[in-house]
Amino acid sequence: MKKIKILLLSTLLCFTIQAQTETLIAYDNIENYDWGGFWWSGFDAGYFTNASVSGNASAALLGWSNSNSGIEEDIYYLPSVTGLDPFKEHVFRFRLGSYRFTGGNTAGVDSPDFVQVYLSTDGELSYTSEIRIRGYGNAYWDYNTNAVASKMADGTLTTFQPSAGGNRTNTGDGYSVIELYIPMGATQVAIDIYARVNASGEEWWLDDMGLYEIGFTTLPVELVSFTGENIDKDNYVSWITESEQNCSYYEVLRSTDGINWDIVSTTSGMGTTNDLTEYEIVDRTYTMSTNYYKLLQYDFNGESKEYGPISIDNTTTKKEIIRITNSLGQDVDQNYRGVVYEFYSDGTKKMIYK
Repeated sequence: MKKIKILLLSTLLCFTIQAQTETLIAYDNIENYDWGGFWWSGFDAGYFTNASVSGNASAALLGWSNSNSGIEEDIYYLPSVTGLDPFKEHVFRFRLGSYRFTGGNTAGVDSPDFVQVYLSTDGELSYTSEIRIRGYGNAYWDYNTNAVASKMADGTLTTFQPSAGGNRTNTGDGYSVIELYIPMGATQVAIDIYARVNASGEEWWLDDMGLYEIGFTTLPVELVSFTGENIDKDNYVSWITESEQNCSYYEVLRSTDGINWDIVSTTSGMGTTNDLTEYEIVDRTYTMSTNYYKLLQYDFNGESKEYGPISIDNTTTKKEIIRITNSLGQDVDQNYRGVVYEFYSDGTKKMIYK
């Protein structure tokens, strides 16, 4: 077993770090597609160029009812994709906007206005309601990446809605990334997206619909543990790897707020090895607070992976010897033999026989 310096911490149960990967199976980007999606009736909906995520068009349901509360609705239909790997999970994802091009400054979607995602895994014989995005108080939002509505398909309806009206683009609840994860076992998937509004200026915009197969790839480092503790007034940060592949070096970073980070140490990796390797760095420059540490691992090609953070509580004041005296009160040094009194920086003292 290779060691980098001295390891003072016990070994934890080994786990393999994996990264999720996605492979596009079918897509409908409005301007180009192989999924073959379309509005079911096309009477209340269409394709417009006012806004889009990619290309120059979106599929949109626009409220044209001139405030007479007439319900307008349509279904965007995505037919069955067959031949899926039943041993893989899948995810359906699309982008959603709620603009107000047609209604002026008072427009927006309310609670009766919603978009609902239906899933079929049996060749379109039956569908389950899975996700509903509902309006609230004349809410509206642009295509953004600030709010994600996500769930694992389970046959029940989950509703997401803004907490207030007005512009929700940057508030974290103008849901624009909608994703439905589909458990293993499915060999085919079909999707219906039902859109509904009931007044002028209430608009739903859809773009970039895709079905992805989820896989996993093992990262270059199999990490056993990443831990830290204070020993004899020093912070010891340690990590163990079970194997490494093309590992160039590690950086240990420290922070007191979890936001701003400074590099504490850089340590060379082992390149490629299947041996257990132990690493440890000693930090003597920490502040008297809770110190956070994270580990960055770099490959030879420049790619990096992040682990942590972990924390060490250093809020207790350091206790240092500031004076040593004998029984007569005379100052002596550390080499004095006999009864001595040690005086500490926190105002305490201790009698010791040396």
